[in-house]
Amino acid sequence: MDFGQRLKSLREEKKITQDELAIHIGVGRPTIAGYETKGKQPSFEILEKLADFFGVSIDYLLGRTNDLNYKDMVFDNDIALLIKHYKSLPDEMAKIMTSVVDKFYLLINRDVKSHNKAALEIYEATLNTILDLRRAIKDFKFERYDLNISDSLTSIIEIQAKYKNDMNLLIDKLVQLYLDSNEEFKKAKDEMSSALEKHA
Repeated sequence: MDFGQRLKSLREEKKITQDELAIHIGVGRPTIAGYETKGKQPSFEILEKLADFFGVSIDYLLGRTNDLNYKDMVFDNDIALLIKHYKSLPDEMAKIMTSVVDKFYLLINRDVKSHNKAALEIYEATLNTILDLRRAIKDFKFERYDLNISDSLTSIIEIQAKYKNDMNLLIDKLVQLYLDSNEEFKKAKDEMSSALEKHA
């Protein structure tokens, strides 16, 4: 896929017109049309603006790689959608959502600041487990009129047991991580190790 095709694909995926893209980039609509259909090549400055706007790399725009590098765009879009949904909520639900977001921020804030990758990976795995559980229940086909209804119930119990076990393992990892970062715990652990060595 060449530059023109990539640009058109990204623009259509973002659901904006050539005019809207031109305004964002600071060029005229005919310039965007020329990039997309007439093989015209932008300056490096324009390439940088396009890459920043779509959240992709310049190499992706030029067709040198298929790696989108969407992370910044995904994050920005998620924040924008969250704010949009928040503003449409009734007051009672808005208060709950505010509390959820605030607690999640408090949870990850220290680990983000300290670049604690291990903790962030556990939070990510925990959220993925919850999403997987919701998907598994949603996709489950409950044969309520089937003679093998007991098989369906058994399957539900197995799903529940699996995700309980997954969550317990993640909680164990989190407890250990928090304990390892607790100075008092580390001191007590060292003292206990010393005492055991003396009695060995």
